[in-house]
Amino acid sequence: MRKVLGASRVNLIRQFLGEAVLLSLLAVLLALVLAEAVLPVFNSLTGQLLTLFGTGGWLLVGALGALGLGVGVLAGSYPAFYLSAFRPASVLKGKAAGSRGAASLRRTLVVVQFTVSIFFLIGIVVIQGQLDYLRERALGYEAEQLAYIRTPQRETPMNFPLFQETLAQVPGVVGVAGASRVPGSGQPFNKLEVKVEGQGEDARLDAAFIVAHPDFPDAFGLSLVASDGLMRNPSDSSVVFAVNAAAARLMGGGEALGRELAVFGPNEPEPFTRGRVVAVLEDFHFESLHHAVRPLIVRLTPDVFNWTFLAVRVRTDDLGSSLAGLETAWAELAPEWPLDLAFLDDRVQALYAQEARLGRVLGYCTFLALLIACLGLFGLAAFTAEQRTKEIGIRKVLGASVPGVVALLSTDFLRLVALAFVVAAPLAYLATSRWLDAFAYRIDLSWPLFLMAGGAALGVAFVTVSYQAVKAALADPVKSLRYE
Repeated sequence: MRKVLGASRVNLIRQFLGEAVLLSLLAVLLALVLAEAVLPVFNSLTGQLLTLFGTGGWLLVGALGALGLGVGVLAGSYPAFYLSAFRPASVLKGKAAGSRGAASLRRTLVVVQFTVSIFFLIGIVVIQGQLDYLRERALGYEAEQLAYIRTPQRETPMNFPLFQETLAQVPGVVGVAGASRVPGSGQPFNKLEVKVEGQGEDARLDAAFIVAHPDFPDAFGLSLVASDGLMRNPSDSSVVFAVNAAAARLMGGGEALGRELAVFGPNEPEPFTRGRVVAVLEDFHFESLHHAVRPLIVRLTPDVFNWTFLAVRVRTDDLGSSLAGLETAWAELAPEWPLDLAFLDDRVQALYAQEARLGRVLGYCTFLALLIACLGLFGLAAFTAEQRTKEIGIRKVLGASVPGVVALLSTDFLRLVALAFVVAAPLAYLATSRWLDAFAYRIDLSWPLFLMAGGAALGVAFVTVSYQAVKAALADPVKSLRYE
């Protein structure tokens, strides 16, 4: 009509391009406002301190403005140069139908959008499944209600028997043990070389090494595989070790008990300690589940060697009173050293904080991707329903039912989502498999996980399309065929 009334093609091109660029720049402005509003939430999710208008912020704004301008020009080019070339007589006669290329482009965009959405959905399902597995896997020790306290040992030598006796008298405390490292807390363990009696001179095994009180296994709830009875009361002159099953296997399995060990420091030709194995412990995850259980050597001694930490097990019936008692007792024992107490189960969960943050961020990304994909699908469904109005009217006149029409309109779109699943599933499998490779203990990737994500995407797509499909199916066919 505008061309009939005298508008030139140049005027139409300017109008289409101008409208597209204006909308794109308004979208950039709105995006900046929303980004500034949600940035605190994003920082809390990721643990970062990002700012939008900090150093180089205005450069970012300029880049976004240029991006908005470019997107506006690209988006407006199709109506500006393609639609403005139609002949007015052909358009008014209804002969200027949409091209197959335009329809293919719209369908391709829908497939791409749902491919990204399904990819993120599968990622969320896998990450959540792995986090649940990490929380539920038995660690080999009892982390619940086990607190550990950093001692002043490195600054001021401490009287450990006095500390142990005083803290053990606090109501609710059922065990106290000292250790140079706390298993499961994320602290690095010293990696030393160990030579085993009866093995070759060069046959040394690499093992983690800590020093602990003989009550250490009881305080942590560790299980014993074997013991010769000397673990609790080693003589003052002897050096004794407890080893885990992983180390025992390298020492000859059941023959590990009673073996003499020589422990070497890094790049040291002579051992700094020698002793005998008096106990074998069940394997337990003293490191995160990112790592397989490796050999561990625990030197057991009742004397203070390096009690950097005290492990304190408390009952759960009156935790508040127990913590208050610990604070009071600690103030008497070390008034110049503030009580630095943490619960082991909290630290164990903190080992996987990065994965939990990734899951939360991916959840928000999935929501946004699904929203964008559904908006595109909703628009395509509305356009298709309008294009097929007369066809639907004829089908209804010939006896087609409402469910049949809804199925007719929905099937084509659900096929697009199914195609997106076929594309997204292999990509998601490769990505999640590579992510899971960071864990020594992980879930298995099974097709039910992928099918669940694909089914969720199909359900969301069906709900999105069904509104337009039902609306078109319920329309009065008389109105659509009145002028035919």
